[in-house]
Amino acid sequence: MDTEQVSAGTPSSNGAAPTVLVVEDTEALRVALCELLREQGYRVETAGDGAQAAQAARRSDPDVIIMDLRLPGEDGLSAIQEIRTFVPGALVIVHSFYSDPMTRKSLEDEGVFRYVVKGSSPDRLLDAVKQAIAQKRSAKRPSPR
Repeated sequence: MDTEQVSAGTPSSNGAAPTVLVVEDTEALRVALCELLREQGYRVETAGDGAQAAQAARRSDPDVIIMDLRLPGEDGLSAIQEIRTFVPGALVIVHSFYSDPMTRKSLEDEGVFRYVVKGSSPDRLLDAVKQAIAQKRSAKRPSPR
């Protein structure tokens, strides 16, 4: 399992960079996503399968998880369900080629934040991460009195 950490240009409310967990079994894509996110100032954890994803999520308490669906061993949906038991606040962005209606319905039922098809512009994935971080921050702000 690879771990990459950086200082952020976009600190969270506790002063630390938002953490993104990238779960992707294709190493070249995992490395490319890690570099893309690091360039934007995020702390990045990576995992190549569902079991590694659960371990990394326990260790890093990610703000956002970018999850492939087709993984060796445990599939992405099962990994999401497991991770949500101990990191319920993480927002999940599914990044996959597979988007049949049954899978989309299962992901919707699981509360996935966004679905980004692999091969889309990197900006589309970055926008989804930025929107997830913004939503997470706005949910943490106390309401004005």
